Amino acid sequence: MSLTSEPRALKKGDRKRAAQAPLDDIDWAALPSDDEGAAVRAVLRALEVGDHRRVRELALPLRVAKSAVVRDSAAKLERRISIDPAQLIVLGLCSAFFLAMVLLYLR
Repeated sequence: MSLTSEPRALKKGDRKRAAQAPLDDIDWAALPSDDEGAAVRAVLRALEVGDHRRVRELALPLRVAKSAVVRDSAAKLERRISIDPAQLIVLGLCSAFFLAMVLLYLR
């Protein structure tokens, strides 16, 4: 087997970029060019930087925006930082297992 047929290993920065989900579910061209559109773009910048507190802070007033596109875009961006229900299920199952093991040990 030759070395050229092997896929090259990803560097740390490449792995991080490959793991991020694309923002294709938001129609960026449909956003208005007024203050509301600029606010959604500010939420996007905060998300790209990783400032989740700022994302929540900026997306909160956009829930009642005039434009439906702005409301939907802000909700999608805010949903990206919310807790995944699968994580809660796994956490609950692990907690139940731990509790069962403790109770069995104490018997």
